[in-house]
Amino acid sequence: MRRLLVSSSICLFLLLSLTTTLMATGENEAATKIGEAENILNSAYEAVLETEKAGANITGLLGNLTEATELLSKAKSVLSTNESAAIEFANQSQAKLDGFLAKADAFKADATQQRYWDFMVNVVGSAVGAVGVVCGGFAVWFLLKKREETGRVA
Repeated sequence: MRRLLVSSSICLFLLLSLTTTLMATGENEAATKIGEAENILNSAYEAVLETEKAGANITGLLGNLTEATELLSKAKSVLSTNESAAIEFANQSQAKLDGFLAKADAFKADATQQRYWDFMVNVVGSAVGAVGVVCGGFAVWFLLKKREETGRVA
């Protein structure tokens, strides 16, 4: 389900990026701001994809990413009519993603650490438990055999 949501979000973003063209004359500053916001958004999408591959829960990250994408879409849609509004939307989109990469990296590190501990408990713990059962069984067998030899078995 999460992969479908991430894939849908990425497709939506790419569709918006490809279908909108920038007017280059008096809109250089707005176009630059929108380009910067797109670069930050692309980095954020890549970070979310890597974080999901690490096994982290990315639901919280997707909310911020969706809001930033919507703001960038608004910036592109008003670019030709209102340059100052386009700049403002692009700035808001960038502001939504402040600290996003660090947050995604933290989620990724937590997921990696959780997988490590899951491995330690499941595999190593199971191996130690199995050795304990075998050793315990051997000890009980040895004690019962010794009792039998001494004649104390009822």
